[in-house]
Amino acid sequence: MKRKSLRHRFRRFLRDVSDHTPFAKLVLLLVILWLSFAGGLYAVEYAHEDAAITSFGEALYWVSPPSPPRASPTHRCHLSVSSSAARGS
Repeated sequence: MKRKSLRHRFRRFLRDVSDHTPFAKLVLLLVILWLSFAGGLYAVEYAHEDAAITSFGEALYWVSPPSPPRASPTHRCHLSVSSSAARGS
């Protein structure tokens, strides 16, 4: 009985999210735009002999948003003073 009620509550939650928010519509729009831009990029690039993009998968990669930069453990500050500038040379 409890298992059935959890399933019912989850389905009700998904239905409420889809009814009251534009989340599903925006995700669908994002996927459609991503695929169409990748298709356009591939259509422009595939005919050139020295093209960097030779497959639809590579076009999807180049159209996708960049991942955020990760700070390396050795870099603590971007505005560090070099050792020669610190000595006054």
